[in-house]
Amino acid sequence: MDTTRDTAEIRRMRDADTVAMHEVHTKAVRRVCARLLDSDIVDAWLCGRTPAGYLAAAEQGGERFWVAANEEQVIGFASWRREELLSLFIDPDIQGRGLGRLLFAVCENDAIENGNAILRLNSTLNARTFYAALGFQEIREGYTEKRNKRIPHVEMSRQQS
Repeated sequence: MDTTRDTAEIRRMRDADTVAMHEVHTKAVRRVCARLLDSDIVDAWLCGRTPAGYLAAAEQGGERFWVAANEEQVIGFASWRREELLSLFIDPDIQGRGLGRLLFAVCENDAIENGNAILRLNSTLNARTFYAALGFQEIREGYTEKRNKRIPHVEMSRQQS
């Protein structure tokens, strides 16, 4: 029996978490998201990302980060701001064990406690069915441009419950 979800601690991001968060993010993009993308698009997506970026997003952008840690090792994270889920990445070695759903639920509860509701997100191509299972519907395909490359995503939304 796998106890990853049961033994993971979900908590607010600490400054010391950012290096491990960056590693999880990079690993997830290179191993999971990359299955549906050309390597030059993956490289453009990750180019210029640093651990300090998570701190800046939290301190200057108002993004609220939550991490999943197992024995003090970060194994996933998620963030939201206003009505939008901005990120949710799980270490590829432990995906599919419920940790993503747990992180989403924590972000959703945090949003509600702060007078918001998570109603929209831009899904990576590989995660669209995950978010559909959480009640999100596809609106349209879109992209973010970085380093003259179009990084595709799926704009999704749901009704407030």
